[in-house]
Amino acid sequence: MSPTKFILSVNAGSSSIKLSLYSASLGSTPVLLVKSSVSGLTSPPAKFSYSNNANEAHNVEDRELREVADQSSALGFFLKHLGQDESLKERGSGEIELAVHRIVHGGLFQDAVVLSQETIQEIERLTDLAPLYWIRFVELCARTANTILPSL
Repeated sequence: MSPTKFILSVNAGSSSIKLSLYSASLGSTPVLLVKSSVSGLTSPPAKFSYSNNANEAHNVEDRELREVADQSSALGFFLKHLGQDESLKERGSGEIELAVHRIVHGGLFQDAVVLSQETIQEIERLTDLAPLYWIRFVELCARTANTILPSL
């Protein structure tokens, strides 16, 4: 059996970020471990929610976050909280091996693509289709994720 890996699913919108963490092994269906969100990024204070059925003591519902003002700081806060969730160490490597992001308008992209400088430039051309969304997406994925999750 192949080792279990963690997959982070991200949906950064104009005023919130939704995050899900899955465990997966080659040939198996991914299993949802954690659902989380930070809402109210454009109408502070932001609110953080985190749900892990395997560790309910670590769950949070609508905690006000005065120090979080954008998707990048929300992702950082989520990852810090995730790192303190001891139950996840029993369910995988502890490292996020893959991150995926939902794209609202893919333009030329009809299938999954790896983010490269070229794909980011193509995505930036689509800003007029959903300006608030794309600005947040490019900032989060292209500029922040590589700093926060350098192993990806």
